[in-house]
Amino acid sequence: GADRGKEVPRSARRSPQERLEACSQHFRSLEYHHVEVVDGMQAKLARLVALLETYEPNQDRQAVVISAAGSVDDVLGRLHETFEAADIGVITASVSPEEQREVAANWETGNIFVLVLADDISSRPDLGLGRAPAILLNLDLPSSVPLLLYRLLERSEASTRIHCLFSCSVDSRLVVPLMTAMEDAGHEMPADLVEMWSAGDQQPT
Repeated sequence: GADRGKEVPRSARRSPQERLEACSQHFRSLEYHHVEVVDGMQAKLARLVALLETYEPNQDRQAVVISAAGSVDDVLGRLHETFEAADIGVITASVSPEEQREVAANWETGNIFVLVLADDISSRPDLGLGRAPAILLNLDLPSSVPLLLYRLLERSEASTRIHCLFSCSVDSRLVVPLMTAMEDAGHEMPADLVEMWSAGDQQPT
């Protein structure tokens, strides 16, 4: 309702163990979590645009894109080729609190169709995004699976359609823990990652 933007952050006042359990429960509740192997920034940007063109974000079907902070400008440049500038919002660490509140308000009212978040601030519970996106596109993954699960807890709900673009050159250390978490949660596992997972299991630790 109208008070959604004032909700207490989901992770607030939880012990580390409670937060970890909340992350795991949320991960298991996800209805659509798709991981695909896409290597290279240009390939990721092309896949991002293809996904957004498929989903056609609008006032009632908003999308959040999470990108490495150093790639946000590249992401915005590509998005501006496809979408109206007024339909795109961005929050990075350099955005002032006033600008952040304005972007969050425009997101809440549906004036922003695609919101780009820098990964270093994307999981902060105080961003003030009162509604979860219909689509969450993780252009870049965090350094560990617990951090990914925490990001998903903060930035999605069970019905959010979540896409994670996995880079073999950057994210290889995540293969085994990510596939283990996905298997435990009953999520569909892509064949490319299953092969990497099998190879990883056979390597000495």
